[in-house]
Amino acid sequence: MGISARALAADHRLDLTIVAGEAAADRPIRWVHAIELVDPTPWLSGDELVMTTGLALPLGDDERIAYVDRLADVGIAALAFDTGTAHGAVPPAVVAAADRRGVPLLAVGPQLPFIAISRVVVDALADDELREARLLSARQADLARAAITGQAAGVVRSLRRTLHCQVVLTDAGGGVAADTSDEDRRLADRVRGLIGPGGRSGTSVIVDEHGTLLVQALSSAARKRAGYLTISASRQLSPWERALVGHAVALLTVESARPAPATTSLLEARRSAHAVLVGTPRSQAALLTALDFDPNAEVVVLAVLGIGTAGRTITVVSRSLDEVRVPHLIGDGRSGPVFTVPESAVATAVEAVRGSIRDGGVRIGISGPTTFSALALAVTRSTAAAMHAVASDRVVMSFDDVGITEQLVAAMPREQLRTLAGALVPLSGTLLDTLRAYLTCNGHLEAAAGVLGIHRHTLRQRLERSERLLGRSLGSAAARVDLWLALRAADLVSDSEMDS
Repeated sequence: MGISARALAADHRLDLTIVAGEAAADRPIRWVHAIELVDPTPWLSGDELVMTTGLALPLGDDERIAYVDRLADVGIAALAFDTGTAHGAVPPAVVAAADRRGVPLLAVGPQLPFIAISRVVVDALADDELREARLLSARQADLARAAITGQAAGVVRSLRRTLHCQVVLTDAGGGVAADTSDEDRRLADRVRGLIGPGGRSGTSVIVDEHGTLLVQALSSAARKRAGYLTISASRQLSPWERALVGHAVALLTVESARPAPATTSLLEARRSAHAVLVGTPRSQAALLTALDFDPNAEVVVLAVLGIGTAGRTITVVSRSLDEVRVPHLIGDGRSGPVFTVPESAVATAVEAVRGSIRDGGVRIGISGPTTFSALALAVTRSTAAAMHAVASDRVVMSFDDVGITEQLVAAMPREQLRTLAGALVPLSGTLLDTLRAYLTCNGHLEAAAGVLGIHRHTLRQRLERSERLLGRSLGSAAARVDLWLALRAADLVSDSEMDS
């Protein structure tokens, strides 16, 4: 693989002799560059074969030594010095400096043109690229077969064999997701500590006292972060190896989006457990323990709206909670699925659910701490909080933050909400807005008129018309309370429900 100063010297087509730095003569040459400057380093990036006739070489030994030092500092692969133009032999100071700095030094025969050397190097590099392309294609096929037969663990094993490096796959919470071993767990702990609780996206190269890590975040349409693929390497990966890692990431991303075989049964088990607990609290401590709950600890119920169907909500939320290792039960609320989690993990659970949805439509209601004996009431409270979050356009709402009136209204069955909101049907949009402003301003005409941007006489006329249509007097405190409750109910009932 590749070409080196030693390989060039051994090529019978070239008149090249190693005169210094032979111990490093096997270093790979990545490019060839002819340049005649006292300081060519601004035009070099490292690993080149630098060719010079020595025309610009200073006369003094100190300057010649400094010339070689600059080339060594930039990391060239070798230096080829012509002996047929300005110099009949390589200057001794250059030879001594190259030996001291470990720079392979080739004496170029007087009849050998630089173009001949360049052609050999470029041809060798082209052969390398072709060989690596074929190798990449073969290894990609190996990864694809591994993904089919061994799923994620198969991809990790195949990549490990090819790269001869430690490779570990972790989930979003930092747990080892495939091919667990003590060494893998230690690397997973190291990665978790380095990426931090906020996680990382894209590709990260992390260097610490233990070595270099290449950490590639996995993501999918449903999840911003599905996990991490980490390669621990003591060397720099070649371009084809990095391309292979990218192919592995693509396969693992597809694999992460595929439900695990046990997912459906696990979801049903969680739903069944919830039903049992609502009916016979504290009689199933063993079941709770098996599902990673402390039967004596407080829990919180989350109601999640805005993801889609009940099935999709269960799949997305349960998967996001699994990723951060939050135990949870699944139940049915009045407006959709609800999820019971340990009170100690509620912040992690809410953040995981919010992070699993790319758009901003999700709404989360939180019941507040409760016990398994009061789980049914917590379900009602979480649903009320979620519905109020929708009405107030907030992403997260705790039941403790919901006002008493809103708590009463949000706890009503849908049919009762529709009946209550139906009292407002006679009012048009303008009259409805006027009534809302008037009641919100506690019946103060001047304040309500200011909110609406109209004259108080216009406000009074609209209110009188509303009274005629509703058959209620706004001078009655009882009527104002009824209409305020009707407005709050209307906030929680869609237009389509009112029309049905």
